[in-house]
Amino acid sequence: MIISCTSPKGGSGKSTVSLFLSKYLAFKGYRVLLYSSDLSAVLPLERGTLNYEVSVEIQSFPEVSTLLQDVEQNKTPHTVQIVDLKDPLQFEILEVLELSDLIVIPCPPTALSIQSNLVFLSYLKEMELQHKVLVLFNQCSNIRKYSQIKTMEMHLLGTVQIIKQTLPNLALFEHIALQPITEEEFRILEPVFSPIYCLIK
Repeated sequence: MIISCTSPKGGSGKSTVSLFLSKYLAFKGYRVLLYSSDLSAVLPLERGTLNYEVSVEIQSFPEVSTLLQDVEQNKTPHTVQIVDLKDPLQFEILEVLELSDLIVIPCPPTALSIQSNLVFLSYLKEMELQHKVLVLFNQCSNIRKYSQIKTMEMHLLGTVQIIKQTLPNLALFEHIALQPITEEEFRILEPVFSPIYCLIK
């Protein structure tokens, strides 16, 4: 299973989503490989395997050709490969999106983020990739105008799913980034990521 996490707009929380989705799926029993395009965005993580019984192998984002080879070599029924992508409109990145089984797009519910994603989703539809898309509306506790989300939902007909949840800010969890998920953290992450887990199991 290959999951790409991407967004056309910076600051959407895609690195946060990638890291916590990796930890969540590892907690659920999968072997997880996380390819990060910007390790500094999620904390100064050391490359390699997180040191605990739940394995998440973190690797820096290689050249696309190398990444594609790695992804093919690591395909197994119990392995999930999560690719944290920057600049999704680069031509070579499209190869990764086409290879992906699921494309997760974090989207804060702001007018600018939604407009950027509407353009991006139109592009994915042209590429006939819309059936792989899952939009994760992040920070929904802060939203004031739900009409913005309704506009996006209207445009998303035919996508896999829409999740409306509030993912914890990574800064709140810096002390546990290299630790297993606690029961409290699992309760927070479960409603956010359980739809993704249901799609891949």
